[in-house]
Amino acid sequence: MPTPRNLAASNAGAPGCSIRPTSNAPFNGGMMPITRKDRHGKPVIYGRVKLPSGKHREHRCTTWREAVAWEESVKVTQPDTVTGTVSLAALFTAYLDHVQARGMADKTYGEKRQAFRELLADVKPSLPVQRVTYALIEAHLDGIARRISGAQANRRRKNILAAYSWGVRAFKLPEPCPWRVERYREDKRPKYVPTPEDFWKVHDAAKSPDERAMLFTALHTAARKEELFRMQRNDLDFANRRLRLWTRKRKGGGLEEDWIPMTQALHDCLLRHRLQMGFREHVFVSSRGTPWVSATHLMYSLCDKAGVRRFGFHAIRHLSASMLDGAGVPLSVIQAILRHRSALTTSRYLTSLRGVQASLDGVFDRTKSESPSEPCLAATHLVTHN
Repeated sequence: MPTPRNLAASNAGAPGCSIRPTSNAPFNGGMMPITRKDRHGKPVIYGRVKLPSGKHREHRCTTWREAVAWEESVKVTQPDTVTGTVSLAALFTAYLDHVQARGMADKTYGEKRQAFRELLADVKPSLPVQRVTYALIEAHLDGIARRISGAQANRRRKNILAAYSWGVRAFKLPEPCPWRVERYREDKRPKYVPTPEDFWKVHDAAKSPDERAMLFTALHTAARKEELFRMQRNDLDFANRRLRLWTRKRKGGGLEEDWIPMTQALHDCLLRHRLQMGFREHVFVSSRGTPWVSATHLMYSLCDKAGVRRFGFHAIRHLSASMLDGAGVPLSVIQAILRHRSALTTSRYLTSLRGVQASLDGVFDRTKSESPSEPCLAATHLVTHN
């Protein structure tokens, strides 16, 4: 997977984006590759460029052709500080460095990089940003809309416009943005929320107590999957019957903590689960004993095994909200549990938490959503099935 600095190089072989020197290239610090002998006396080829700052940069290569290609990739990712021009690849590379330094989530960062790589496959990376026209951007996004969907074209559009907006501040690009293509039509599909019965079928299909405990916690906290994956031993406060979730879903992207009250059933479940955790750091780990990164395959396989329509952790979050709403829990309490914060809802969150503990107890009882042949909501049900 290419790093930000080899974004342009990764597209060197793509149709319509061959990287070669042009009279319009914003930076022309390329020098001829050189050959040096290593400590064993064998010749080694190095690509070499001179940066706008006057410093030299070298990169060891296996062939002369590779060295030339590397030099060209560096040229198009270096803005010309003298003329104020910047190539398309340089804009995207600098913007990716900017958002990465500020701790952007890996998924969002990956979406942005994919959007830029796709555009660089249709538009020459060395082309100065001022020469990238509305028509070029529209043609590219039209192709995305035809091949995939209008929703995906709108996602690419959003990321491309975000890079330009940042370039206005960083490189003094001209305003208004000439790339503001009209949004594409999206076919909105209603979010699928599983029934409580389907959730319990998937819960029972889990092969390990660890997986069942994680699903149980997801239902009782409405936690996002990343928050479950981050949860560690010191995030469980059994004395005060609460747990801590760490989220990046706030302005700025930094980790912030939220303390969530435990229902009595969840308290008993996690207390028993702690005996199985041993001294490991994370509360929930995969079958290999490593922290979870993605559980999409797990959820889909459990759904297939249980014979229900596929759903993921975010659907469980919606299920938790719907069960709270169906139980008559006040809207302000639901907002506090879901942690949908804003300037308007923060005060509601702080005042409503006083009554959350009593309001939550009994809401997620399995006996209220189905009539099993035997009671199995107790924590013993979670830790005794193998």
